[in-house]
Amino acid sequence: MPRRLNIVLLAVLSAAALALVSGCGPGSSGAQSPVAATNGIDGAAASSDASSGADAGSSSSTDSDSAPPTEDAGGTEAAGPTQGSKPSLEVAGLPIGVNSDENCMVVRLLSAASEVPSGMGLRITGVSFTPQAITVGSSGCSGHGNACLGLTLTETSTDECVVPIEATGENAPDGQVTVSLQATVVCPPDRTDACLGYVQRLQDDLRNQSPATVSVPDSSSASSSGSSSDSSSGSSSDSSSDSSSDSSSDSSSGSSSSGS
Repeated sequence: MPRRLNIVLLAVLSAAALALVSGCGPGSSGAQSPVAATNGIDGAAASSDASSGADAGSSSSTDSDSAPPTEDAGGTEAAGPTQGSKPSLEVAGLPIGVNSDENCMVVRLLSAASEVPSGMGLRITGVSFTPQAITVGSSGCSGHGNACLGLTLTETSTDECVVPIEATGENAPDGQVTVSLQATVVCPPDRTDACLGYVQRLQDDLRNQSPATVSVPDSSSASSSGSSSDSSSGSSSDSSSDSSSDSSSDSSSGSSSSGS
């Protein structure tokens, strides 16, 4: 009897030990392996880092959008064209030939000055004399042609014009004075380059030409012309007066004789 009891107790203890061992095994729901716990911690840290990175990227993007663009301080900037600036189309001298008929100077335009391109004009703006023993006169060229001053030459216009001249009394070596005409090229708005090329041709032709000279007019020619006119007028008037007086006297004398 006692031996049998011992066997039963041993069986109960064995069963209890087996149950206890089974409860502490890997299949227990209440226990967690060290590897799983470690993985959980690392995952949480990675998730936290990712969230922090996203926040930092968002903040950086916001700062980039709100910051004003910076200017490039390096390099040089090309200067633009000056507003309202226009190339000069004035010509200080023209290639010319001259001769004079007493107090009228006849000017012949030569080379490029006689070949004004189509669509352009060559306006004569002034005349100068060196030395100043001659000046522009007030008369002397009546009926001789177009006056040079203010004349605009074109492709089809004449190559000659006239300038009335008179002596100033200043001395001139050998009685010769150098003549120069000033002009401006009249240019269409869309042909600036062509007009500048024409100005260059005029300047080149002037350099390749001998200076144009004219003789100082005799200062007595104008006064003698005036004296001649006055003398002619006076003689005509005196003659007419004498003739009228004589006729009237003879007529009156004849009438008196008839009455007697």
